Amino acid sequence: MQELSEQKTKHEKSISDSIRNTISSALQQVGYSKRMILHDVGFVREGGNRHKADMVAYSSSLRQDADTAVISVKGTENTEKIQFDSEISPFRALATPVIVLAEYRNVRGMAEPRVITVGLSENAATFNKKKAKSKIIPLSRFEEYLRDNQQFFTPRRLEKAKLVSVPEQLTLFDIAPNLIKQALQIADKELVDRFEKGVREIIGSTHDRYNKERIVKAAIAVLGARILRDRLKEDWPLNSGVAELLTVANRSLPMYFKVPSGIANKLDPLLERLHSAFDFSQVSLDMVGKFYASVFVTKELRDKWGIHYTKSLLARTLLRRMPIEEIPPDKRILADPTCGSGSLLTAGYERFANATYLRIHEDERHQKLVGSIFGNDRDQFAAEITRMTLMLFHPPHKNNWKVTHFDAEKDSFGRKWTKEIKVTPTIIVANPPFGGKGGGASTTVKPRTRHQPDRSALILNHCLNILPENGLLGIILTETVLDQQLLKTTRHRVLKECQIIEQWDIPVGWFDNVNRPAMAWVLRKTAPSSKTVYIRSLSDVPSLEREAKLHGTIQIDFANPPEHLVPTVFDGILSKIETSPNCIEDYYVVKNGLQALKAKIKDEKSNTTYPWSGNAKGTDPYSDFSDGSRGWLELIDDNLRKGRKREDLRKYLENNEPLVMLRANRKAPWNYKWSSIALVDVPNSSRKVVAPSESFDATFSKSTKMVDKQRYIYSLWAVLNHPIASLWFHERLRVQKISIAKYHIFPLPKDWNIEKIQSLASIAKELINTKRKIDLQPLLDPQDNPKIKEMVRTIYDIIYQMYEIKEGERRKIEEWFGEEQRPLLVDIEQTKKAAPKSNIGSGIIYDEPEWETTCETLELNFEKNRIRLTIDGLTDYSEGLGSAEDGIWLKIIPAMPGWLLENGAVGWVEITTDSAKKLKRSPEKYVLGFRLHKNAYKTQDEIDKGLLLAPNAETKKAEANG
Repeated sequence: MQELSEQKTKHEKSISDSIRNTISSALQQVGYSKRMILHDVGFVREGGNRHKADMVAYSSSLRQDADTAVISVKGTENTEKIQFDSEISPFRALATPVIVLAEYRNVRGMAEPRVITVGLSENAATFNKKKAKSKIIPLSRFEEYLRDNQQFFTPRRLEKAKLVSVPEQLTLFDIAPNLIKQALQIADKELVDRFEKGVREIIGSTHDRYNKERIVKAAIAVLGARILRDRLKEDWPLNSGVAELLTVANRSLPMYFKVPSGIANKLDPLLERLHSAFDFSQVSLDMVGKFYASVFVTKELRDKWGIHYTKSLLARTLLRRMPIEEIPPDKRILADPTCGSGSLLTAGYERFANATYLRIHEDERHQKLVGSIFGNDRDQFAAEITRMTLMLFHPPHKNNWKVTHFDAEKDSFGRKWTKEIKVTPTIIVANPPFGGKGGGASTTVKPRTRHQPDRSALILNHCLNILPENGLLGIILTETVLDQQLLKTTRHRVLKECQIIEQWDIPVGWFDNVNRPAMAWVLRKTAPSSKTVYIRSLSDVPSLEREAKLHGTIQIDFANPPEHLVPTVFDGILSKIETSPNCIEDYYVVKNGLQALKAKIKDEKSNTTYPWSGNAKGTDPYSDFSDGSRGWLELIDDNLRKGRKREDLRKYLENNEPLVMLRANRKAPWNYKWSSIALVDVPNSSRKVVAPSESFDATFSKSTKMVDKQRYIYSLWAVLNHPIASLWFHERLRVQKISIAKYHIFPLPKDWNIEKIQSLASIAKELINTKRKIDLQPLLDPQDNPKIKEMVRTIYDIIYQMYEIKEGERRKIEEWFGEEQRPLLVDIEQTKKAAPKSNIGSGIIYDEPEWETTCETLELNFEKNRIRLTIDGLTDYSEGLGSAEDGIWLKIIPAMPGWLLENGAVGWVEITTDSAKKLKRSPEKYVLGFRLHKNAYKTQDEIDKGLLLAPNAETKKAEANG
């Protein structure tokens, strides 16, 4: 017992006030205000144990939680004897990239306590290796040390370092990847899981359905009170039961914690799981969303209503890139019609405060924001969750948030909502439900819905109806909006009424339990002034990682609106091949495959049965089902699904015509670039042709001669398995199923004549026969692989020539597929050597300080992906000039928001170099971000005073002295 007591005393030791003050003062010198620094911050570490930091610096003065924590300060006995597992690893739960370890007192023989700054490394081995090279400095020199290395300690730099999968290593220390993700996983395991199990146990003992719903709502109130208690550092009772806790919480903040005593008493076991050893003060907004989703949003509800939580990172990115400064402060009214648990509204709170109100007293600021931010959700419980989330943002004051619960899918929604909130929003943000229109038990969130309008598009239209002229809309939608035929009218409305400021993809994985891609639009409701506009689309959520790439530029002529808004960097190549007068329907007949009854597919062959293809799973271009390996089917009505008899298809099969089977159901085309894979069957007179299942679109030649039919089939097989076909289907058709209508218009080469077809067909036939012969042999001839690879190359060469693809265009296509293995060469190509993994200490290293100044867009060249900016104070050292007044041409990168890509756009640029030469060479390395200030309602004096580039006193004195 004495040993345990000593360990506890040692663990709870804190650094003295004088040491705290010295470190706090040093942090303030490098950009952290007093409001960004908290003392004695508790959190729950891995294993469920409570841990404490003596001090934490945050990247925000508004939010202090695991999302924004960037520097932790912790006392240690001796900086030379730091232990990774006990002193460094616990901070994974807080996701602080940098840890300052300060000695409690003078170590024997030392004049004063010492400090060491280390990174939250991935493991002990990495930490020990880097620690050996780290400087241990006297406390009195800590401020000097931070100033000398300021560029590595700024809030923005460290916030970014904790977000990305490959963090920018900061020279001084190594940082583990995905710190935010790790913190969420720990919270999920240690807090969310305990909470969920506690609620489920209580619900399991309750038979009254009405009480079950009330218990879930009351449990969230308990969670809110528990978080509020720890954030306010109040000693509210936890041993007296839930009723007492909620009573005390309600005195502090009325209206949020009113729960009937009968329900509250049922929740007492929950407090045992959320006992006082836990500290909830650092629970982030995403963690609150996890609590909400784990208990309330069941799989059934997700499937029925398309519910998907908006992560804080995505919400903040969307708001950060919306040009709200264009709207006068007193007219900035933000609203979310489908607010869920409120992540977009809290991001709006931060955005508004930082843009306008940060300098006024927090009480006044808070009241202004309460009157400027409105939420709505069809579910009353979700609306209550939103109010709790907003309350936790600013707990010491009355909140009075207006969150309604109208159904945003109803035609009358806009009129009722604006009447209720008594104002018209000028800025709308939304992440509507995914799935088919109308919800209901039969509606599930499938990967793509081709025959049903998407609900997110319905709410998009409602938002446009509500939004006034020049209002802003930031909305997350399913990718169907870009190309679904049923939504063509919506797309054309957007083009007619709005300026698309930004368009970017949100890949699968951003939303839990949603296996479909999404996209985001930032729109300004104003009719485009030009007859032709450009839309640049990013291939990923922008500004989070340097890896986000340009997805393509869409040039839109409003006199002839496009069918879709799917961008591609291959538009020139695709447009060229689409000028061909030939397409599939000119030379071929395409039929849907068979929908056979499973019980009617037999294992035994008979004179009347056909070999069955089965589904497309596991097939490749060489798959051969002519031996009945997937079963046998008789082509009669009784064997086929009702209403799917396919008489036309059966006639071709009964005539034993050769066919190509295009895999109609593709494997996640948003992930896999090989989007066109086709099989072939050319039977001889002694066997029947394969009967294709509905997984394939069966294609037959229109030629009248059997020998020509075979040639057309072999040559089409070669084209459909060529990179050009996969490129076309991937870029022009993002849905999972290739429709016959789209397949019909696939462009064939201009010279699709019998001579070229015969030449191509002969090689394709030889290739197929050789490959299938090898597959039947138990021992492969090593000489056959090069032979097959050479035939594939020859086929590729012929088809590229037929499409008139130049060598440079070919290289561009080949590079696009990257490491994805070609279906024609599966198991044949030699495995490529994996690129060596980078050392942990590698990555982009910035050795220059950050600074910010004003900039203006002078000219744009979208064809070359270039922008000409004038950046105040930038020097062109390469030519010995002074200020680069005529601007410099830079590559357009994801860090540049859409509003910047307009001639005359004026804003702030944050960069890490004042050298025009360096910036021109590597903008992605030196540009950190932009903020709009055109129409920001500041005087020029205020703007000038805000420039961090302003010369310091020494420089001014030197200039005055010549």
